[in-house]
Amino acid sequence: KHLNIFLKEVELLRPSTILALGWDAYHLLWQTPELSSILNRAWFDRVWHFGTVRHGMRAEFQARLRRAIIAARNRDSQ
Repeated sequence: KHLNIFLKEVELLRPSTILALGWDAYHLLWQTPELSSILNRAWFDRVWHFGTVRHGMRAEFQARLRRAIIAARNRDSQ
């Protein structure tokens, strides 16, 4: 059920960039056949999972996420 809702959201939004929060999300997205055409046309990147904040990595997590978002915006504006 969750996958169907997610797929419908992706179909409606047609994202130019998808950021996977962590390795598990990254691998799960690549292993979802229904997403293959979307992942092939969108920029797909992995960033740290927000759980790293618990391990004293808040500043680095924020910096990495900020860089990924800025890079996505720059790609979209070209």
